[in-house]
Amino acid sequence: MDFVEPKIDVHVAHEPNGRLGVDYNRVVDECQWEWLLIIDHDVILSTNPNWYHLCQAAIRQYPDTALFTCFCNNMANRTVHVPDGAPMDSHDFVEHHTFAKTVWDKHGYGVTLLTDTTKPPGGFFMLINKQKAKNVGKFRALAQFDEDCYFMWRIWEAGYDIRRIDGLYVYHVRARSDGLGGTFVDTDPTAWEIRKTQPPLSKKEVTRLAPTIGIQRD
Repeated sequence: MDFVEPKIDVHVAHEPNGRLGVDYNRVVDECQWEWLLIIDHDVILSTNPNWYHLCQAAIRQYPDTALFTCFCNNMANRTVHVPDGAPMDSHDFVEHHTFAKTVWDKHGYGVTLLTDTTKPPGGFFMLINKQKAKNVGKFRALAQFDEDCYFMWRIWEAGYDIRRIDGLYVYHVRARSDGLGGTFVDTDPTAWEIRKTQPPLSKKEVTRLAPTIGIQRD
């Protein structure tokens, strides 16, 4: 029997009212193939032109995985997503493209199992197994923020695996005047535990409660 390469539906997340979980759930239901890649609108996959091939290779190695993530230059959970030497403050595509080659040369087809539930990966790049997403109840679709975090916790609570594609680095623009976005404090292990027990937060509440729940805002 001939081996069939895994096919992946690719979707750029967008929802007019900002509740991305609504969009996530819609595309999970409508996905044609077993695997679905959801990316933020400001993720540039062509940083590594072989991104689709790397996704397929990761699925072939670990087909029972529920979700794969990858490296990037700028994300809240930097200990999971930002490799040493990443050009975090740069908006020069050529620089990110060059660094992506460095990451590939170092890690190749390597994949890392993520097990620290206090540091769930961000939702900028989610390569999702459609059936497992349905098994855990998909996304809450209740708020603008933290839909990805709650989804990761549901995956772990169900006993499924989350992995990182180590050879894949993408440019996450997150355009700001200073080149940085809001940053979660990785050094405080209680921050994520507190957030897990909180109801969905509005953007105004996140700003007001930032010191309490472990978020740094400029």
